Amino acid sequence: MNPNQVPINYTLNLDQVNMIVTALGKMPFEQVEQFVVSFRSVAIKALQDAEAAAKAAESEAAPAAEVIAE
Repeated sequence: MNPNQVPINYTLNLDQVNMIVTALGKMPFEQVEQFVVSFRSVAIKALQDAEAAAKAAESEAAPAAEVIAE
């Protein structure tokens, strides 16, 4: 077994992501480039998914609010 091939799943919030990226920014770019690119793309996708889910929830809740207001 190669431990470098075992994925480690961990949930982070935006502040934690920013802290990691800031720390990586202090390292030589050549050492962290591939990780930063993949890490950033995963973070962007998670934020886009969360935004889409929030917008969907808002649009589903909006008609109910209009009915109550009438």
